[in-house]
Amino acid sequence: MRRQLAACLLLISGIASADVSLMYPQQASCKSTMTSIQISGSRMRVDSVMDNKKYSMLFDGMEDMITMLDHSSRQYHQTEVDDDALDYNKDVMSSTGTYIDNQMKAAQAQMKQQCAQMEKQGFSCPNMDLSAIMQNAQAMMGQSEPQMEIRAVDKNRTIAGMACKTFDRYENGIRTSEECYIEQKDMPMPDKDKKYLLRNMKVMLHYSDTFSGLSEKFKMTDTEKASLPDPANSNVLFAKTCFAPDGSEAGQVVVQVSNEAIEVSGFDIPAGYQVMNMTGQ
Repeated sequence: MRRQLAACLLLISGIASADVSLMYPQQASCKSTMTSIQISGSRMRVDSVMDNKKYSMLFDGMEDMITMLDHSSRQYHQTEVDDDALDYNKDVMSSTGTYIDNQMKAAQAQMKQQCAQMEKQGFSCPNMDLSAIMQNAQAMMGQSEPQMEIRAVDKNRTIAGMACKTFDRYENGIRTSEECYIEQKDMPMPDKDKKYLLRNMKVMLHYSDTFSGLSEKFKMTDTEKASLPDPANSNVLFAKTCFAPDGSEAGQVVVQVSNEAIEVSGFDIPAGYQVMNMTGQ
């Protein structure tokens, strides 16, 4: 299998321009969030599975447009991601986060004032912390996240003929996986196509960053230990080894690389998909 993948990489590196597909065969005992990445010029498609539901992200680098597909509901949502649109979205998210923070502080101050009045009248009043209440509510609703920690591993690995950097992922102090990544700039593809990839990934990271001003307001304060940045956010997964709670190996996901031509229709919105209703009405 390794010889076959290495042959694919040699073929990719020897041509002037090519489509590139990364496939991640899933195992029952070991899965990756991404199931495939397809790159063709300025267009990119990432397929993933979350909570047993299938999603796709389509990125058009020429139009600066991200399209999210929800295959279970057969719906889609599109977002413009040119620099002006991203800067505007970041300002909106930051303003929304600040507004929520100010509202929380005002409500907390009002509660303290009401408690002071009750105590003057001889009543007891519990010292309630709205932030703590919100965190407890999230935990009760199953929305709390495990404590995540990423540690670099001093281990040399070669996957599909490529040297990759190894990291251990821990959840609540238990090692759940060993993952090997390569940086985008080291992707096995022609320089012409790599320029598109690097530019597209930069735009998508910028897009993700625009939500930080809002997401930080809802982040659980103790869910993330001091650790390395998650390599999955900026690099390309090439292999993943999953571990059972007792530390034994449960399974592996190893990338399969291909440069076969990708169907253009795979970058389009499928027929019959409807615009996602973001208002809930």
